Amino acid sequence: METRPSVDGKKIRRLIYPFLIYYGINLLVSVVAAIIITANVMGENMEALISGDVETIMYQALELVYRYALELQAVSVVVTLPVLIIYFRRDRQRRRAEGYVESLPDRSPLWMLLMVVFGAITAYAGNGMIALSGLNRVTDSYEEVAVVFYQGKLLLEIVSLGILTPVLEELIFRGLMYRQLTEIASKKTAVILAALMFGLFHGNFLQMVYGTALAFLMIYVYERFQTLIAPILFHIGANVMGILLSEVEALSFLYRTAAAMYISVILASLMIIGVVWLVENRKSMVEMHDSTQEN
Repeated sequence: METRPSVDGKKIRRLIYPFLIYYGINLLVSVVAAIIITANVMGENMEALISGDVETIMYQALELVYRYALELQAVSVVVTLPVLIIYFRRDRQRRRAEGYVESLPDRSPLWMLLMVVFGAITAYAGNGMIALSGLNRVTDSYEEVAVVFYQGKLLLEIVSLGILTPVLEELIFRGLMYRQLTEIASKKTAVILAALMFGLFHGNFLQMVYGTALAFLMIYVYERFQTLIAPILFHIGANVMGILLSEVEALSFLYRTAAAMYISVILASLMIIGVVWLVENRKSMVEMHDSTQEN
């Protein structure tokens, strides 16, 4: 029978601290950037400032903030990452001191490479299913986000959104938040809450659906390999694939016709099932090996 985890104020605070750190640094970077940009715009538009045309100045400043949104996102992540890594390490030390036993992590290079591929084919299948279902036409909010971040700066998008952001989000949602949830709720409840919170974090209906589905898989690979590297690589594969599908026209042939889309999505879905089968087969072999050694 599963022991009911206890809930106290410290555990709740540990659950929300990573979000407060992230949003606090993000807000600070945004405010500082907005002040610097506004000051530069005012310096370049002294005539408008003297005449009292503040609206024009503010419009130009806001336009520049949107233009450099991707760069600001990268700066926020770079500043936040060291803070959360320290927090993550201290939390692991606390868990060990409190008697939590960690399973031996599996960081086998081939399996970790497979996690990147797993994430990429999952993102492809997910994007295809969304397009085929028409969910992308339900709301314009995703398009607004895409316009801000997908600005044709491919290398910066891959580094910022494809690599740095997944590392940060996995630290928050799998490395810290999910583990905190397992201390105050059952494993099943923790999985569901962590997946829903990751979906809600993305702020619009389409990304909420997509993000929640991905979160279940990222928790799955985290549990199977017992290392945060596995969901990080999965997440990187998914994000980079999403960027390439949006920015690289050479991949558009996959979505050129409804028939091609259906076939490619079905093939990608079969590949996902195949990877899950491989992971489960590996788990069974490891358990059999451990059982043989014990006997």
